[in-house]
Amino acid sequence: MKIMLKQSGFLWDKKVCVPATIADILVKQDPLFPAKGKVLVFYKGDQGKGILEFSLEEFAQLHRSVTPAVQLLLGSTLPERSKRKS
Repeated sequence: MKIMLKQSGFLWDKKVCVPATIADILVKQDPLFPAKGKVLVFYKGDQGKGILEFSLEEFAQLHRSVTPAVQLLLGSTLPERSKRKS
């Protein structure tokens, strides 16, 4: 995975591409307020590490946006599934 970071300086802005791998994914949910949950994605690379934090609504929207494209890409490369007879 590559993460684009924008570093701001006094007179300049610079975009940096940081190669990283996903180290862990954590889903946090409050038992009293289940709608206020969070999805935390921890990543680690040679130049640093960090956390991407999504609300449950943001993660659901990301999932809805990405799933059709991934299915299209994987569907063109995966062989047909055999149908089981009952």
